[in-house]
Amino acid sequence: MTLGGAITLTNVTNNSTLSVTGKTATTTGYTGANTGISVTGNIVDNSNGGNISFISNNSINQTGTTTLAANTSGTAANITYDVTTGNKTSTIN
Repeated sequence: MTLGGAITLTNVTNNSTLSVTGKTATTTGYTGANTGISVTGNIVDNSNGGNISFISNNSINQTGTTTLAANTSGTAANITYDVTTGNKTSTIN
Protein backbone atom coordinates (compact mmCIF):
# COMPACT_ATOMS: atom_id res chain seq x y z
CA MET A 1 0.00 0.00 0.00
CA THR A 2 1.42 3.38 -0.97
CA LEU A 3 0.24 6.74 0.38
CA GLY A 4 1.82 9.36 -1.84
CA GLY A 5 -0.02 12.59 -1.19
CA ALA A 6 -0.21 14.89 1.81
CA ILE A 7 -2.47 13.70 4.63
CA THR A 8 -4.02 16.31 6.92
CA LEU A 9 -6.29 15.64 9.91
CA THR A 10 -8.21 18.82 10.62
CA ASN A 11 -10.62 18.03 13.48
CA VAL A 12 -8.98 20.38 15.98
CA THR A 13 -11.57 20.04 18.75
CA ASN A 14 -11.78 16.24 19.02
CA ASN A 15 -9.36 13.34 18.92
CA SER A 16 -8.86 12.22 15.32
CA THR A 17 -7.24 8.92 14.37
CA LEU A 18 -5.39 7.93 11.23
CA SER A 19 -4.96 4.15 11.14
CA VAL A 20 -3.36 2.39 8.17
CA THR A 21 -3.10 -1.41 8.01
CA GLY A 22 -1.18 -3.07 5.19
CA LYS A 23 -0.93 -6.87 5.30
CA THR A 24 1.17 -9.00 3.00
CA ALA A 25 -1.05 -11.42 1.11
CA THR A 26 -0.04 -15.06 1.30
CA THR A 27 -2.20 -16.01 -1.67
CA THR A 28 -0.72 -15.68 -5.16
CA GLY A 29 -2.24 -13.23 -7.59
CA TYR A 30 -2.10 -10.08 -5.47
CA THR A 31 -0.24 -7.22 -7.15
CA GLY A 32 2.13 -5.48 -4.75
CA ALA A 33 1.51 -8.07 -2.06
CA ASN A 34 4.99 -7.71 -0.57
CA THR A 35 5.12 -3.94 -0.16
CA GLY A 36 3.67 -3.47 3.34
CA ILE A 37 3.11 0.28 3.82
CA SER A 38 4.99 3.06 2.05
CA VAL A 39 4.26 6.69 2.97
CA THR A 40 5.96 9.31 0.80
CA GLY A 41 3.74 12.30 1.59
CA ASN A 42 3.76 14.51 4.66
CA ILE A 43 1.31 13.90 7.50
CA VAL A 44 -0.10 16.81 9.51
CA ASP A 45 -2.30 16.03 12.51
CA ASN A 46 -4.02 19.23 13.64
CA SER A 47 -6.23 17.26 16.03
CA ASN A 48 -5.90 17.88 19.75
CA GLY A 49 -4.86 14.50 21.20
CA GLY A 50 -5.07 12.63 17.88
CA ASN A 51 -3.42 9.31 17.06
CA ILE A 52 -1.57 7.91 14.05
CA SER A 53 -0.86 4.20 13.57
CA PHE A 54 0.72 2.09 10.86
CA ILE A 55 0.30 -1.69 11.21
CA SER A 56 1.85 -4.23 8.87
CA ASN A 57 3.17 -7.78 8.82
CA ASN A 58 5.82 -6.57 6.38
CA SER A 59 7.81 -3.33 6.01
CA ILE A 60 6.73 0.17 6.97
CA ASN A 61 8.63 2.90 5.13
CA GLN A 62 7.90 6.58 5.75
CA THR A 63 9.95 9.21 3.93
CA GLY A 64 7.63 12.17 4.51
CA THR A 65 7.45 14.24 7.69
CA THR A 66 4.95 13.87 10.54
CA THR A 67 3.77 17.00 12.34
CA LEU A 68 1.52 17.05 15.41
CA ALA A 69 -0.37 20.04 16.77
CA ALA A 70 0.33 21.12 20.34
CA ASN A 71 -1.74 18.90 22.63
CA THR A 72 -3.77 20.76 25.24
CA SER A 73 -6.53 18.15 25.68
CA GLY A 74 -4.87 16.13 28.44
CA THR A 75 -5.28 13.02 26.25
CA ALA A 76 -2.00 11.51 25.10
CA ALA A 77 -1.33 11.65 21.37
CA ASN A 78 0.36 8.53 19.99
CA ILE A 79 2.27 7.63 16.84
CA THR A 80 2.59 3.86 16.48
CA TYR A 81 4.60 1.81 13.97
CA ASP A 82 3.72 -1.87 14.52
CA VAL A 83 5.32 -4.81 12.67
CA THR A 84 4.91 -7.34 15.50
CA THR A 85 2.73 -9.61 13.34
CA GLY A 86 5.56 -9.93 10.83
CA ASN A 87 8.68 -12.06 10.85
CA LYS A 88 12.37 -11.27 11.30
CA THR A 89 12.50 -9.50 7.91
CA SER A 90 9.84 -6.91 8.88
CA THR A 91 11.33 -3.42 9.05
CA ILE A 92 10.47 0.16 9.97
CA ASN A 93 12.35 2.80 7.95
